[in-house]
Amino acid sequence: MLQEFFAGFVLGFSGLIAFVHTNFLLQFSSQFLPAQGFSKAIFASSLSFSKIVFELVPSIFFFVPSASYGVSVLPAQKLFSQGKGTVALKTTLACFFCSMIFSFALLPFVLLFLPHLHSFLAPGVGWALLLVTCACLLSKKRRAESVFAFMLSGALGWVLLSRPVVQEPLFPLLSGLFGIPAILLSSQVHARQEEGGIAPLDLKIVFISCILGAFSSLLPAMSPAFLVSLLLLVLEPFGPMLFVQSVAAVLVSKTFFDFAGLVLIGKARSGAAAFASAELSSPAGLVPVLVAGAASLFLAICVMLLLQRKLREFRFHGRKFSFAVLCLVALGAFYLDGGMGVLVLAVSASVGLCVSLLGVDKTTALGALILPSLFFFFSVA
Repeated sequence: MLQEFFAGFVLGFSGLIAFVHTNFLLQFSSQFLPAQGFSKAIFASSLSFSKIVFELVPSIFFFVPSASYGVSVLPAQKLFSQGKGTVALKTTLACFFCSMIFSFALLPFVLLFLPHLHSFLAPGVGWALLLVTCACLLSKKRRAESVFAFMLSGALGWVLLSRPVVQEPLFPLLSGLFGIPAILLSSQVHARQEEGGIAPLDLKIVFISCILGAFSSLLPAMSPAFLVSLLLLVLEPFGPMLFVQSVAAVLVSKTFFDFAGLVLIGKARSGAAAFASAELSSPAGLVPVLVAGAASLFLAICVMLLLQRKLREFRFHGRKFSFAVLCLVALGAFYLDGGMGVLVLAVSASVGLCVSLLGVDKTTALGALILPSLFFFFSVA
């Protein structure tokens, strides 16, 4: 299975280009994969986990949200603007490692309880989400402006996620709301990132986040971007570094248990799990898939640790660099969705700038993901 493993690992380098989605890579590569004697499950697992690691570069250093990290670009902006981009990178890599260990430790409990919990899915999840959202909005200093920003971004997200406007709505939506305003409104210039070690890890938060990712397959609409938005609402007051650790744990755990959830409850909550479904009809084939994913993650971490010195020395920001990133984002939106994707990017950027100019927290723009999810839970057409 080394052929499948290394093919997936190498393709995971595409994470350096934020707008290349894992589902697209799987669909495109399926045209060239051998029909016989090739494990699609090993390939999908290796690709998924290595891509998570390499997506850190655009998310932390370029302010470009990827499909996995989504709104986690917000704390990354804060850390990068403080010259702590390298510290955030190293800390995230350490959390990746710990999260994989925790995921394997949680696997026996998930195998035991997940099928039973799926049978008794609580109908009050939507109400809990509504309560958390209202509490967060009411805790803001500028409540009226915050509610307006939340509803404005929520209306945009609802249109894009519930109507066939574009095929891949998340990239232009999240890039417009969070990435482009950060680039346009940034007035500071950071020639180089500071050298630093790993920030202290809160293993309790990392473990709890792994549990959240482990049972995310119980509910539909629990995409990585949505889980990250929930974490940001709760963990924002505790600082960006703690949030970065939690996001890392959730992403690894969710990717890990998406494969397990397919075997246990027959639900494919990700494109990678659906791609591997033919080989994951029983628990017997699950262990090698998860081991391949862990090996791919650990190898990608080693590669990123070798590359982080070059990232620290690279000259970020400045007008030319910002213009180049803006052009890259626009080209990415056009590549995914054509001219309509560029239009969605422009509208989302306008909403994101409006939120920033209102003087409210950027977290209120999470309405683009949360409001459509509330509509889904309450079956609002």
